Amino acid sequence: MSQAALIGRLARHVAYRGQGVGEMLLIDALRRVALVSKSLAVHLIVVDAKDEAAKSFYRRYGFAELAAYPGRLVLPVASTARLFGI
Repeated sequence: MSQAALIGRLARHVAYRGQGVGEMLLIDALRRVALVSKSLAVHLIVVDAKDEAAKSFYRRYGFAELAAYPGRLVLPVASTARLFGI
């Protein structure tokens, strides 16, 4: 059975909109999951997008929406591990 890591909502104050803070938070979370996947059987990263803008944000980083669960997107850990050389 494959295990998944659910990333909670990434948020930043509206004053920081457009400054890349959301991207930095996501990249940090992806790196942390990739690292922990070496000692835990985590194979998939899951996020729940709150709206279309959030879906678009996650898609830019390779997440794919699950047809059966609108708003839920997934990304294989293996793709992030390669990205970070882990």
